[in-house]
Amino acid sequence: EVLFVYSVMSLLMILNGLARKADGDQTPQSQSADGDTQLNWTRRIERLIEEARKPGPLPAVLKTMCEQVSIIAHADVVSVYVREQSKDGDILIMRANVGFPAAAIGHVRLRLGEGITGTAAEVMRPISASIGSEDRHYKYIPELGEEKYPSFLAIPLFVRGAAAGVLVLQRSEASVFTPAEVALATALATTFAHALEDSRGNESTELAPRSARLVGVSCVSGIALGRALMLGTLEAIRERASAISDPALAAEKGFSDVAG
Repeated sequence: EVLFVYSVMSLLMILNGLARKADGDQTPQSQSADGDTQLNWTRRIERLIEEARKPGPLPAVLKTMCEQVSIIAHADVVSVYVREQSKDGDILIMRANVGFPAAAIGHVRLRLGEGITGTAAEVMRPISASIGSEDRHYKYIPELGEEKYPSFLAIPLFVRGAAAGVLVLQRSEASVFTPAEVALATALATTFAHALEDSRGNESTELAPRSARLVGVSCVSGIALGRALMLGTLEAIRERASAISDPALAAEKGFSDVAG
């Protein structure tokens, strides 16, 4: 617990220092005023960490954390989607938000791989877009009115090696989140992951990592190391695989043992 607090505070202070350095030199007057800003920023970080460790209903904890992050990260909208199980498989449900109508909480649901948010959870990496609606993964949700907040950043929340949710930041200004801002949001996301892990406690239910074993065709003998590019979501791969009734033919086409 102490290590978690120390690690998050250290990382956030380093990121803030880098961001300040990127802004260039300041006059003595601005440095003095910035000292007060730095103190307020630090206090907000401390409060965010305190909220992540606070016992109580998860939605209330996440709501307060969203309010803090909206100020720290200068975001007009902050949403937290939590990965939960349903009869149709794992889904992402909006459990806390600042900036959207309150009615959206608990009602906005996305499958893994659906929309920018669902895709971030599936590929387990941040996704940023200066204009979200122009991203190929974008999914329009009418009741949100998010067209007013085009700048989009989705950060997966990791618990025990699996994506347990997604932190989403949006801004009214159509500009991409800078690498420093993505790094800051990723650090902030660790506090949400900590809150989710605490809320699960000793639950026996584990979040299964997303994986698939695909059979390829060898062109040159030997051993190779590298990264694989997944074209389409795992759901799309399963759908194509299920359309092939003959197991032997499915294996021949590279759809053998698709799992996840």
